[in-house]
Amino acid sequence: MPHSKVRYYFENVTFSILTLMSNLIVIFLLFLTLCTFKLAEAQQLVGSQLDSVNLSEVEFELANILAEESEVSLQQVLVQVSVIQDVSHDTSFVYDLYIDFDPTRYQNARVGIYPLKFEEQFVFWGKRVANYTKQTSWESGRFYLHDISTGKISWIFTADTRRLYEPKPPSPHHSSASPYTTLDDMSRWLRFIRLESRDSVTDSLPKKQIAQ
Repeated sequence: MPHSKVRYYFENVTFSILTLMSNLIVIFLLFLTLCTFKLAEAQQLVGSQLDSVNLSEVEFELANILAEESEVSLQQVLVQVSVIQDVSHDTSFVYDLYIDFDPTRYQNARVGIYPLKFEEQFVFWGKRVANYTKQTSWESGRFYLHDISTGKISWIFTADTRRLYEPKPPSPHHSSASPYTTLDDMSRWLRFIRLESRDSVTDSLPKKQIAQ
């Protein structure tokens, strides 16, 4: 009889230990899964950050997209392309595309003054920004256009450029590379374009959001 009690006690203790170990293993596996997820999330975040070398490469690439080698008039007026981090995002890396151009640098004895108005230039380059930002591995925020000859600055979210611009198959009657915008397209774009400098946008954000 005493032997049976000892055996019964031993079996209960063994069962309790095994149950505890099983629970600990489950907890450990859940913890390991969570850590792996967080690590992957962190790696993705770090991977989307652009260092100084990457920034220079991106700026050079974007400049060539906005003004191709054969587009002499665009190369004349394009002054600078800057990719600037938007520090209002504290959980991800987001970059603004800032374009400086000067239509007074345009030189063409036959045409005279630069043929595109500011809004037409904005939409024309906005379409190229839309195509470009569809393919980037990093996240873009706003597209700014600055006419340094007048000081005029406007911006639009790059996500809006992608929604507004739907590339169409080339037409024999209308070149897909045409810088001119139809009235319907222009009115759609104007609803999303803000006449505001980047400093004004930054200043309007809550201070706690832009603290680095």
